[in-house]
Amino acid sequence: MRHSVKRRDVELVLDSLKTEDSGDTLFMPRAVVDVLRWHRTAQAEDRMRCGGAYGTSGVVFASKIGKPLSRSIVRQGFNRVCRK
Repeated sequence: MRHSVKRRDVELVLDSLKTEDSGDTLFMPRAVVDVLRWHRTAQAEDRMRCGGAYGTSGVVFASKIGKPLSRSIVRQGFNRVCRK
């Protein structure tokens, strides 16, 4: 991780991590790496469709136009997938 998403007023912005250790490298199972690679490809397709309108935040969990998603939106999506 390089940044976290924080809410400032009504806007979501990238902010620095709380501590140096927050940026440590973490082990991920191969299945997670595969899904994240698939997700990056899907985001690249969204970026192509949007052209210059796509945000440049570089976050993993972004809207269809590349804007960062709030923690609550990500959590709701995660919970929905876990219920299936």
